Amino acid sequence: MSTRGDAAVTRQAILAAARELFAARGVDGVSVRQIAAVAGVNHALVHRYFGTKSDMVAAILASETEAMSSMSRPEADEAESLAALRAVLEHVLTERRTTLLLMLRAEIDGLAPERLLDGAAARPLGLLQRWLAEHGAADTGADPQALAMVLGAAIFGLAALQPMLTVGAGLEDEDEDVVRRRSIHGGRRPDVPGGPYPDQTGGPES
Repeated sequence: MSTRGDAAVTRQAILAAARELFAARGVDGVSVRQIAAVAGVNHALVHRYFGTKSDMVAAILASETEAMSSMSRPEADEAESLAALRAVLEHVLTERRTTLLLMLRAEIDGLAPERLLDGAAARPLGLLQRWLAEHGAADTGADPQALAMVLGAAIFGLAALQPMLTVGAGLEDEDEDVVRRRSIHGGRRPDVPGGPYPDQTGGPES
């Protein structure tokens, strides 16, 4: 008989498999049996933990929102909260780039992922919009909502079209993760003095 811990592991394996497959093939292009095969579980367990593929997408987005919220530091001073915001964006573009691709695929498939999360604070751009509003975007004449949407479009565009964009910018010989990090840190290289990572390890500041 499975324990609660086993159930949590199984649930996470299903979501990880679904994220990868949905990002690569679209929600409509993936079957429950394919998700089960990648997750290494019986397909009946997928139905047991998640009633529909839409439920899986909602669970993935909710998990990502929780992770981003835990990384943000809205109560910190401006410099620290900006560093936290950059860490969130870097997380989204590197470790969780597949989630952005999943959302694009879901939108194309007509699943309307923006309706799967409750409340404005749970939306993927909520953290960015809140940071802009709390740190004076309106004082410069900018609309935090519109600016967050434009920046969000840039993030989605980089996630989906990076190969084409890097070739156009002459960065095709750069490491893909380094290019993504440079886009978050004002274009500075992470491997030179004065870049965003003083230890030159390619990771964010500790």
